[in-house]
Amino acid sequence: MKKVLKLTENDLIRIVKRVVKENKDFRSDMGVNPLFEEIMDEIYNMFDDINDANSISDLEMIEDDAIYLAKDIENSDEVSDNEKDELLDNLDGCFKLIEDMYRDFEEEGDYKY
Repeated sequence: MKKVLKLTENDLIRIVKRVVKENKDFRSDMGVNPLFEEIMDEIYNMFDDINDANSISDLEMIEDDAIYLAKDIENSDEVSDNEKDELLDNLDGCFKLIEDMYRDFEEEGDYKY
């Protein structure tokens, strides 16, 4: 026999937060730096934002965020030098994609701000 369990939104949020925390704790025990993964997720999201940009001003905002993130990575004591290199290499990909998108907007004559 199946039981129907009703959860409030707060119950669901609490459960999800607990699962996420346990997953982070588990990954930390495995030697994975949670900050590294968090920053890498931010970079992947930045790639999505770049591809979804509709104007040059969108790209400029993303580029500013990428510049600040690069500075934060370089100044961080919580990630190793190898992790910094990997993060900055991926972030460099964002900068290259931004340049390509600027070029595409210019070629299309789309100077929307």
